[in-house]
Amino acid sequence: MAPTCLWAHVWTTVETFVSIVCTAMATSFFFAKISKNGSMPRLEFRIANERTSEVVEAKVNCSVALLEELEDGSKTIRYHPMQLERDFNPMFSLSWTLSHKLNEDSPLVESGLYTSSSGEVVTDIKPFIVIVVSFTGIDDIFAQDLPADSLF
Repeated sequence: MAPTCLWAHVWTTVETFVSIVCTAMATSFFFAKISKNGSMPRLEFRIANERTSEVVEAKVNCSVALLEELEDGSKTIRYHPMQLERDFNPMFSLSWTLSHKLNEDSPLVESGLYTSSSGEVVTDIKPFIVIVVSFTGIDDIFAQDLPADSLF
């Protein structure tokens, strides 16, 4: 069954366009509903692949340097690992958002989580010296190691 006149073609085109738009909107609403991060605060940052080739077996480690006071009163700097939600990417081609939950297990959280009067989860962040992000992967064309690191 195919349209036989101009108005039938116009009607079919409009109906198809509206159908595609409605399907896209329903999909985006559904995805937004199921992919909510919840009310847990997070520290997120994004890394990008500037190479024209892909990076295989990409791994990211993240640590925070905190100034701590020892029992004798002296101060020292200690590095604490930060747990990322996803620290491995088998095929890193464009960009990657790294996310660290600021919960009770986070080395950045000072005194736990509490709920504000507006209903948001709030946390006190420890003063830190630096966040170290190290990246390793393998170039898929030349099979060479690709180490990189950044300080924030």
